[in-house]
Amino acid sequence: MQVRYRASQVRHLRRRPPLSSIGRHIVAELRREGVAAVPLEELPFASNRALLDAMPRARQHLDRLDARASRTLEYGEGFEHCVPINPSTIATQLPEFFMWGLDESLLDIVERCIGLDVAYHGVCIRKELVDGKAVGTRLWHRDAEDLDVIRVLVYLNDVVDDESGPFEYVPRHSSPSYRDFHGVERIDDEQMRRVVPEWRWRRAKGPTGTVVFGAVAKLFHRGKIPLSARKLASFCYTSRHPTDERLCRSYSFEPGIPFVDEPLTDRQRACLWKYQELLPTTASRSVQRRPEMVSARPESQRVFARMPLPVRAPRSPMVTAAVQASFAPSELT
Repeated sequence: MQVRYRASQVRHLRRRPPLSSIGRHIVAELRREGVAAVPLEELPFASNRALLDAMPRARQHLDRLDARASRTLEYGEGFEHCVPINPSTIATQLPEFFMWGLDESLLDIVERCIGLDVAYHGVCIRKELVDGKAVGTRLWHRDAEDLDVIRVLVYLNDVVDDESGPFEYVPRHSSPSYRDFHGVERIDDEQMRRVVPEWRWRRAKGPTGTVVFGAVAKLFHRGKIPLSARKLASFCYTSRHPTDERLCRSYSFEPGIPFVDEPLTDRQRACLWKYQELLPTTASRSVQRRPEMVSARPESQRVFARMPLPVRAPRSPMVTAAVQASFAPSELT
């Protein structure tokens, strides 16, 4: 299977989409480190403004949820460590999140990372339960939906310290294989320390709006156990021939697809993989023209139509100091 997969990636090389400078930086970081984090306003995505406008509504919705909401989940399994917003609710009340995951410029970056045409499995908006339990994705793991899985996290609140429960990972160059754990299925911190010293672990921290890209099938990672209710949106992508379709569907946005009522380009519909069969008639009509990219980068001299993004102090190329600091080695506690 891997031989056929790699051969398909080679054939796809001549069809690779062009990238902006920040897009090239993200792809390079994922190949080197396995993770890249950037502020949302540095990404030249046309749908950024809509996402920013929707963030307060998402936080308010999450604040109203409690652990009892898990009894009415539309997802197939999991989520013992958090409370998510159901896909049908996102599609009808927070469609900006779902559509941000289909932004053409974001799809370009993900396609370059995977090296094949992309399947978009949707978005999960959730808040962590503050219960101190090492369960679910708080345990160390590598995603298994496909040989290449890209997850994009958007922090909906500040995640600037360990208590906030940042995304934690072992960089690609240091990440072990499951064989190194000799059959241990539950990989907690103690098990990981026996294989990889803690000083090699990394934590992706940043303020509200930080976007974390992760090549999560290539490295061990987890959500650090939080002491406060971390809120985030998680977007998932694979190739269109994933190795485990059942796993893809278990955590996917599939229950929300029938409620999507947004115009889609041909490419966006194709990225919905097998889920596109569930689209309502209005969303099934393809938009022939690719939306014009609106960039927040100074070099473009273009701004969002509704209002400009916040102006921040000058930062180092591509990443802020806060994001740079997030990749410092973890401190032993």
